[in-house]
Amino acid sequence: MAASGHRSEAERELVERCLAGEEAAWESFVESYGPVVRRAAELALARATGEAGSADVDDAVQAVLSDLVAADFAALRRFKWNCGLRTYVSVIAARAAYDLASRRDRVLVSSELDLEQIREIVPDAGPDPEGAASRAELSQRVAEAIQGLPPAQALSAALFYQKGLSVKEIAALRRVPYNTAASDLHRARGLLRGLFGPTAGA
Repeated sequence: MAASGHRSEAERELVERCLAGEEAAWESFVESYGPVVRRAAELALARATGEAGSADVDDAVQAVLSDLVAADFAALRRFKWNCGLRTYVSVIAARAAYDLASRRDRVLVSSELDLEQIREIVPDAGPDPEGAASRAELSQRVAEAIQGLPPAQALSAALFYQKGLSVKEIAALRRVPYNTAASDLHRARGLLRGLFGPTAGA
């Protein structure tokens, strides 16, 4: 407990020094939290796209560091200390990575939906959706349909169905209000269901 308290005090001191404009403090911040940013970006990119190329990771890391120093360290000034600094920085890094994947239209939509997801999107999934062949075929068709949605709706649907994120998590990663993420997901569901009419499983 004492170690945790000491770490928190050291983190606060480092952030305060950064906000005061100490160049050495920012160098220490990058040295301490640069690896945290890189690891979070790697994980987010791998989750979003199926891979985490070094160039993409470098771009995401640069985006995070730029975001942290922008507008006189506005991102650090917004930090309310309701979680650890490492957690906060990791969230920012994950958002930047998802933003990067989204802008480059590289969010991976796999074709491995479970039966519950298939039945939600394809109300009439046919008499034997449990069969491996029919399930794989429907999953592939749904994945292709998601990719064909408008960008915001496709991203929300991919993150929801394929990545297992909640609406709250989707909103945080997309940096949009909860209602916007929920609305995009609702529209995506409606469009997907419209593409799979009562003859979808025939």
